[in-house]
Amino acid sequence: MLNENLRRFNQYVVALREVAAPEHLGALLDGTGLPARISRRCSPTVATRWPHRVVEVLDQRLADAPDVPWCTLAAALTLPDLGDLLVIATTSSWRLDAEAARERQALALADLDARHRRTLPTIIAGDLNAGPDLGDPAPWARKTPKVTEVHRNDRETRSDQ
Repeated sequence: MLNENLRRFNQYVVALREVAAPEHLGALLDGTGLPARISRRCSPTVATRWPHRVVEVLDQRLADAPDVPWCTLAAALTLPDLGDLLVIATTSSWRLDAEAARERQALALADLDARHRRTLPTIIAGDLNAGPDLGDPAPWARKTPKVTEVHRNDRETRSDQ
């Protein structure tokens, strides 16, 4: 089903998380036009049609949330005729009692963005694991200079799922 949706939406950049085995990437991306440029140094993974390079892999495991995320990956993409773009693929701690850890992880994302910011706005994609009753990641993002928009898209609020 994931592969079918990736083909249907015809994305140029995809952030995949929790891809347990590299051999699963072929099946996930088959027929999507995203086969050649995969940055997989950890989970999450960034797949893109555009030239890119991984600029940093950040280990965000914390003492009070040691089990996830595995890492955060920042990739610099070059968009023809538009400029350079930073994509940060991440997963934050999932445990219900890890809200303080999630906030520290979100602030680390803001620092990562500041270290590698490009000419175009940064895209942070992944699973921030903050349910409607657990807080919204947007206030943390807005503490960062140059944040212009924060969009939340999850299963609880989407009408198409």
